[in-house]
Amino acid sequence: MELSAQYDALAAEYRQAVTDYAYASAHGTLDDWAVAPNMALSPSTDASGTPVNSADQCRALCAANAQCKGATFFETSGQCTVYTTAALEAPVSLAHASAVVPNGQRLLLRIDQLNRQLVAMNDALRQQYARQDPGPGKRNREDRARELSEQYAHLVSEQTDIERLVARQRTVAASRQDMTLRADHAYAWHHVMVGVVGILLIVFLRVAVFVPPPDPTASFKFDLASIALTLGALVASIVVVRTYL
Repeated sequence: MELSAQYDALAAEYRQAVTDYAYASAHGTLDDWAVAPNMALSPSTDASGTPVNSADQCRALCAANAQCKGATFFETSGQCTVYTTAALEAPVSLAHASAVVPNGQRLLLRIDQLNRQLVAMNDALRQQYARQDPGPGKRNREDRARELSEQYAHLVSEQTDIERLVARQRTVAASRQDMTLRADHAYAWHHVMVGVVGILLIVFLRVAVFVPPPDPTASFKFDLASIALTLGALVASIVVVRTYL
C-alpha cells in the first residue's frame, strides 16, 4: 500500500477512535476499568503479583479493589500486578503485557498514538510531494499538498486538546477512587457506631434492670451515676465517629 493510502486508512482509524471516545463520554463509561494491550504501568513499591489467566481477570481484580489505581497483566509470567499508589505514571509501550486503566485513558492513549502517527506520516507525504518534478498531475499534487498542510495544522492543534483531556481524565479517575474510599470509610464507621451504641445499651439495661438495690439511697445515686456515664460515653462515641466521617 502506498504512503498516501496508508495515511487515509490511518486517518479513518483516527476518526473512529475519536467517535469511540465521544460515545463512551455520552454513556458514562470513561471511568470503567479497561484493558490497554501492549501497554504497562510503571511499577510501585506496594505492587503485588497475583497469578491470573487473562488480562480480563486482571481487570476484574483491579475493579474489586477499592484502592486500585491501575494494574498490569504480564502474559509471559501470567502475573497481575495491582498498583495502589496514587502517583502512577502514564502507561508505556511493552510487548506481551496489558495495562488496566480507566476506559477514558485507554481511548485517549489510542487517540494520542494515532495522532502522532498521522503527524509523522503527514510530514513525510508533504516532503514526498515537494520532491516530485513538475509534470502531469501537478495541479492535483499541489491541491493534495495544500490539503495535507491544513490537516497537519489541525492535527497539531488537536494534540493540545488530547493532552488536556488526558490530564483531566487522570484527575477525574483519582477523584472517583478517593470518593469510593471515603464511602467505604463512612460505611465502616457506621457499623462501629452501631456496635458502640448496642454495647452501651446493654450496659445501661443491665445497670437499670438487673442490679439489685442494696438500699434506696445508694441505689438512686448509683443509677444516676450509671446513666450519666452511659450518656457521656454515648455522646463521646458519636463525636468520635462524626469526626472520621
